[in-house]
Amino acid sequence: MGRGKALLPWGDRSLLEAWVARLHSVGASEVIVVTGPDVTAVRSQVAANLKVRWVINKEPELTGPRESLLLGLDALPSDHPAWFTPIDTPVVGSEIMEQVIAAYGAYEQEHSRAPLAALPAYCERVGHPVLASPAFIQHLFEGERGDRIDAVLAWANHRIATISTDDVRVAGNMNRPEEYQAFAPPPGAPWDWTEASEDEPR
Repeated sequence: MGRGKALLPWGDRSLLEAWVARLHSVGASEVIVVTGPDVTAVRSQVAANLKVRWVINKEPELTGPRESLLLGLDALPSDHPAWFTPIDTPVVGSEIMEQVIAAYGAYEQEHSRAPLAALPAYCERVGHPVLASPAFIQHLFEGERGDRIDAVLAWANHRIATISTDDVRVAGNMNRPEEYQAFAPPPGAPWDWTEASEDEPR
C-alpha cells in the first residue's frame, strides 16, 4: 500500500480510529491495538484521546499474525469473549456486529455452551470481525509459532456461529490500493458512511 494501513483515511478519521469507534459502539469495554516498533509514529497521527491500550510486537518480521493477535489477547481477561480483526479489513456496520453477538448468545442458549467463535459471512465466505470465545483463545495460545489463524477457524468449524449478510465488507481485504478505494468512504464522508441506499457496493 506504500504506507501504514492503520493510518489510511477512513472518512473523517483514520482506519484505525474508525475501527476503534466501531468496537466501542457495540460495547467493547477495552480495545487493544497491536503495532510494531513504529508505535510512536502511529500514535502521533491519531487522536491523543483515543481510548485504546497499545501493545508492541517487537519482532513483526519474525512472527506472524497469530503472534501479534496473542500479544493483544494476553492483555485482556481470559474468561471473556473478545473481538479481533486485522487492520486491513473494511469497517463493518454496527448492526452486523450486533447480529454476531446475538448469534453467539443464541448458540450458547441452544447448546448450553458457548460457540468457539461467532463471525459474519458473505456468499459463504467467512470474514471479520471474529468474536472469539475463551476456549477458542486458549486453543490459539496452545498452537505453534507461525500457525495460521484461518487454520484455527477451520478447526473450530464444528462450533462456529455464522451470520450470513449481503454486506461484502465483512469478507473484504485491503492489500492493494484498488481494494482500499473500493471500500473506503468517499472523501469528506463520515467514518461510518455506508451504501445501504444503493443496490450494489462500489
